Amino acid sequence: MPSSAATAAAAAAPAPAPSVATNRLATEKSPYLLQHAHNPVDWYPWGPEAFQKARERQLPIFLSVGYSTCHWCHVMEEQSFMNPGIASIMNKNFVNIKVDREERPDVDRVYMAFITATTGHGGWPMSVWLTPELTPIFGGTYFPPEDKWGTPGFPFLLAKIAALWSSRRDEILLKGRGIMQLLEQGIDARLQPTEESNEGAVSDAKQDSARDWLELAFTKFEEEFDPQLGGFGGAPKFPRPVILQFLLNLYAHFSRVTASLKAQATDATPSPTSASPRLAGAPVAAAAATTLSASPKLKGSRRLSVAERNCLQTMRMCTTTLDAMHRGGLYDHLGGGFHRYSVDQFWHVPHFEKMLFDQAQLALTYAMGFQLTRIPAYAQVCRDTLAYVLRDLAHPLGGFFSAEDADSLPSVTSESKSEGAYYVWSYEEISTTLSQGDCAAGVASNATDLAVFCYAFGVRPQGNIRRESNPHGELARKNHLFQEYTLQETADHFHLPLADVANRLENARARLHGIRAARPRPHLDDKIIAAWNGLMISALAKAGGVVEEPLFIHAAQKAARFLRGSMYNTESGQLVRSWRDGSASKVGGFLSDYAFVIQGLLDLYEVDGDTTWLEWALQLQSKQDELFHDPNGGGGYFVTSTHDPSILVRLKCEEDSAEPAGNSIAAINLLRLANLVNRPEMRDRAAALITSHQFLFSNAPTALPMMLSALQFLHSPNVQVVLVTKNSPTDVPKPKDEPTRPAAAASAASEAATELQSVVLSQCFIPFKSIVHLQSDASRRFLRNKLPAVDDYQMIDNQPTAYVCQSFACQAPVTSVRELRTLLGATLPVQPFSP
Repeated sequence: MPSSAATAAAAAAPAPAPSVATNRLATEKSPYLLQHAHNPVDWYPWGPEAFQKARERQLPIFLSVGYSTCHWCHVMEEQSFMNPGIASIMNKNFVNIKVDREERPDVDRVYMAFITATTGHGGWPMSVWLTPELTPIFGGTYFPPEDKWGTPGFPFLLAKIAALWSSRRDEILLKGRGIMQLLEQGIDARLQPTEESNEGAVSDAKQDSARDWLELAFTKFEEEFDPQLGGFGGAPKFPRPVILQFLLNLYAHFSRVTASLKAQATDATPSPTSASPRLAGAPVAAAAATTLSASPKLKGSRRLSVAERNCLQTMRMCTTTLDAMHRGGLYDHLGGGFHRYSVDQFWHVPHFEKMLFDQAQLALTYAMGFQLTRIPAYAQVCRDTLAYVLRDLAHPLGGFFSAEDADSLPSVTSESKSEGAYYVWSYEEISTTLSQGDCAAGVASNATDLAVFCYAFGVRPQGNIRRESNPHGELARKNHLFQEYTLQETADHFHLPLADVANRLENARARLHGIRAARPRPHLDDKIIAAWNGLMISALAKAGGVVEEPLFIHAAQKAARFLRGSMYNTESGQLVRSWRDGSASKVGGFLSDYAFVIQGLLDLYEVDGDTTWLEWALQLQSKQDELFHDPNGGGGYFVTSTHDPSILVRLKCEEDSAEPAGNSIAAINLLRLANLVNRPEMRDRAAALITSHQFLFSNAPTALPMMLSALQFLHSPNVQVVLVTKNSPTDVPKPKDEPTRPAAAASAASEAATELQSVVLSQCFIPFKSIVHLQSDASRRFLRNKLPAVDDYQMIDNQPTAYVCQSFACQAPVTSVRELRTLLGATLPVQPFSP
């Protein structure tokens, strides 16, 4: 037990330069663990060796959880874990374990549940003290090396907990067991069991309740919405694409309600035409399913005005936020991509790390926004974000790296890193770079390239970062680029043609990007995570379809092949969580890995029509059911399997936060698969899963926007678009680094097929539709056992043909773009939004 003097001396001791000695983390694969391999702390990875030592020596465990691009994790390492005095206290009194939360989200979730339950907040680094039986007894997040900001210093806590363990161990153990019982009892108490039955497929989440829950969520988001600056809530502001995607989907619902009410008002409601082939074997429950309608509590023009107002407000929330994010400093105006979040309410100064899951979700969100509004800037942001991923986060074999750090060296001669150093600018740096161009061009007016750029991007000689956004002073007199004025406003200010301003700004950005590229880059976390790659496959596939970029579709295919070849065990049928440096992790995949990869495969199938992806998605769904499904709790999936006894609590309840919840995506996947391959039991399972969240729908709807999208899907028209083509509609040109087909191969038939697919994937915003491809004998063979009437779908007059089906009954087939667009508009009237 250290004395108080020793504790104070340890806290005051300066952190030394990194030691050449190594600890057990030196043999690990995780970049985060490797960052700590030269700490004087005797770190263990999470595993039996550490647990055995704690039990044998009856020492408490200190568990530190973080990730390699976490700024405050770096700070705590520098201040405490590199300090020999503090390390000595840790090594003498505790078994010290390091965990990469991205590699072991199961460990992170259990102890984060404890932290948030006992302190009211969470974050990283997470610091938790455990008994040798892994029961948590005390914890928090970042602790400073001395008492500061009302937070006890880390050495003080180490000494205090060590003393309590020595003198009051039995009391601590009893308290820990009580805490675990409360966690076990309460962690999923908000989920309500629902029977999985065919009857439940119709009656679950009754239509009135579903409509009320969706409208309640809309109202809550409206209350949180910042109408001036965009986003939801105040500083710090997170992008939360799950909210925007929910609202974009909800706009489609409000739009259909508005169209229905207008039709009723004119007594001109169209009735469905009768059908050509049915998807044989369709469940009666699905065919009879009702869809959401306007509130019966309102009548006539009042109902219509409410629906129209909801349409308008939904899109205002979306477009205001999308505009604010891509114009602000959250977006990288030189290299593309988004930072993690904004520390201020203005979207100006971000926390500078770049995460793969943010790029995937935001690229997809901007693609959805473009599809619905046709605002060109949204398509450009989508393209530039994905271009950043393909340039800076792509592994040559096809997978995608996890993240880039917020911190970096300001220059090659710097000894210490600072946050944002790679991205911010002094006025002098910008002036030197852009004035050279002005001199070369002989520009003498006030409309120099420098003046135009500084005006458009808010650059100021004294820096443009507010003091309150820079509490530690690291960014003093620096500029972080944001679009203060639009192209048109800049052109008007300088009395210049719009095209001239656009060219000037593009050239200036390219020159500055070149200068920035010579700076020391932030640390790259180069592990490849299955779940996040699933999100990126979805983004590349769907955005590739929306903005009609073949390169993105090919990148999605390459990533899917990588996952299949490097992160999937064909014998066990299981995914692994991560891959790095040539080999897969020993940690098996979690619910999010399966759910997000399945989603990515379904999105890829709907774009390229290759049944390989659909077949693998079905296999993964079966394995997900086996590993994670709760057969006794009324539906839903646990986050973890039963394979690891060190995980004390199997959690199920998740929120849609920075990433969508695994259960939310699982519910949507089940509904999609039910529609694609006629599996009514999957719809029943989805219904049970969705309706088990009804307590949360009523009491905390803003925590579950993607699960609410699943609820909307459950009660939306079951629409399938069957594309029958002679050749693959995605025989698109290969990227420049791959061989291309001869130009003669682009036949009129394949061009027509591509045009039909463009209507479905790009031109019409139709959430929750399913796309079935019949483009080869192989695809027919695969689907024949699942959709027995599949051979009834044939090309008309030997032309690529589309069938639009609702509740498994199809309209007359069409072969022209105009006919298909008209048919989709009549079946699902979603009005394009004009801002």
